[in-house]
Amino acid sequence: MSASSIVKKGYLQKEIGLALDIAQEEPEGTIFIIPARLNECEVPDRLNRYQWVNLYEEKGYENLLRSLAARGAYLSFPSQTSGA
Repeated sequence: MSASSIVKKGYLQKEIGLALDIAQEEPEGTIFIIPARLNECEVPDRLNRYQWVNLYEEKGYENLLRSLAARGAYLSFPSQTSGA
């Protein structure tokens, strides 16, 4: 998400709706949607219940990777190491 993308009509709005529809099938507390902010912007109300990551902050990318690794562990995906 960015300040310009959240106010536009189009594919982003459709993708958010689709992701939210699919998320309703997941068990409560499952990491399924991680909204990512590319710059300072308001998180749309329909995504407010999810914990998001600020990719423009120093540890934003690390936080995203940590969340994805937790979801991968839950799904029993093997951990990936860089450079391997």
